[in-house]
Amino acid sequence: MKKYILLFMLFAFCAQSQEFKKEVQFAKDYGLAYCLCNFYQTPPSNDIGVAQSIYFQLMVIGPGAYDEIYNYVKKYMSQYFIFDINPDNPKEKEPVYFIMCLEMYKSKEFHTEIEKIVKKVFDKWEKRK
Repeated sequence: MKKYILLFMLFAFCAQSQEFKKEVQFAKDYGLAYCLCNFYQTPPSNDIGVAQSIYFQLMVIGPGAYDEIYNYVKKYMSQYFIFDINPDNPKEKEPVYFIMCLEMYKSKEFHTEIEKIVKKVFDKWEKRK
């Protein structure tokens, strides 16, 4: 009997762990889509806005977490500027936002921040059970 209880608990933990990982990935993808949609040199095509909307709909972590993601992205984008030094660039004094968004997305700091945001929501849900 103990073996079945342990197996059930292990299965439940694995399922929750997969949900957490999935939510972290959705939140990271949403952060990238938000960054690309809101920080750009020329108007983006509609697919970036649609992608942002899709990730927003897929996530279940709620408005408070969305605000934390917005705030992190805005703070990151105001601190790390990358400029194109190519003389053919007509907007050479304007940051290269795509690279900035991509570098943010790939950074360990962004991944850690997103995990922290998602974990905070999951912990609140656990306490309600």
